Amino acid sequence: MSTMQRPVLRLVGPDERAPRPRPRGDPVRWALAVVATLQILLGLGQAGGGHVSNESMAWNIALGAAFLSVARAGRCPPGLLAVLGAFVATLLLLSVGDLFSGRVDAGRLATHALLITGSGLVLALTRRR
Repeated sequence: MSTMQRPVLRLVGPDERAPRPRPRGDPVRWALAVVATLQILLGLGQAGGGHVSNESMAWNIALGAAFLSVARAGRCPPGLLAVLGAFVATLLLLSVGDLFSGRVDAGRLATHALLITGSGLVLALTRRR
């Protein structure tokens, strides 16, 4: 019967931990932080408009918080890119249909630019890692 050696566990001091990447000097992360802030402000501006507006407000604030988290961490948590991709794809399909049927004007659709830009920046950060 062979005995396997277990790795020795030890405490890791502050100098030995992997440094957290900071946005200093990284234009993609700074741009994502700006988009995140604007996305949150867009959501806050939708308060009090009824149930559908409240749902839209919640989504905009949640997406802004997710963008801010990615900008701060410098990396995308597993699964977020899939959620963003599905949300953006669905929103684009529905929005194009609404635009061509006359149910929405281009000005209203312009508010989706933050979401598309933020998702593109998250993708850019993910691809370069």
